[in-house]
Amino acid sequence: IDRGKEVDKRSCGALETGICVQCQVCDIMCGEGGAGTFSDGTLNLRYDIGGNLLEFIDTVEDAWKIIDDVDRIFLRFGAPAKLSNPSKSKKITELEHRAASVGARFINIPQRHIGSDKAPRVIRNITDDLKSKGITFLFETEIEDLIVEEGKCKGVTLKNDEGTKIMSEFTLSSPGRVGIGWVEEMVEKHN
Repeated sequence: IDRGKEVDKRSCGALETGICVQCQVCDIMCGEGGAGTFSDGTLNLRYDIGGNLLEFIDTVEDAWKIIDDVDRIFLRFGAPAKLSNPSKSKKITELEHRAASVGARFINIPQRHIGSDKAPRVIRNITDDLKSKGITFLFETEIEDLIVEEGKCKGVTLKNDEGTKIMSEFTLSSPGRVGIGWVEEMVEKHN
């Protein structure tokens, strides 16, 4: 369920004009693939960058396995095979020393650059595969509320004229930055 549009219907005038017109539902931030759809499409392939998987995973080996699995998924759906992985060199050593001299640590990060031109196609390929497996997507649809019974989320109520309820064994919420206010509202209401 996403309040934004399918990837092929998303567009933003600000990409052309450089001026944001404050759309009610932002096509950059909302929609199939989320904000990453129109980013530069770079995957940082380390478990300790952009958060630390070890907060959720027991071992470094398991964390690396997840990173490898995610990378393979993106490759399977059209990400370029080229991997940027700067090898240990004089320049890398120099950066490590410069960072250490100010109390920081330079981290060499393997990256897969998908590119803003290819990311929407990769996202579309992932969605098409999920649809072929019976997954239903509801775009341009907002969630009004969570259905919480005995301290467990049992589904959602849609923001529509009928107040449609969708029940589920599991509910995963990932509204991104744009939905933080909604998340705060739900935590306050159901805590």
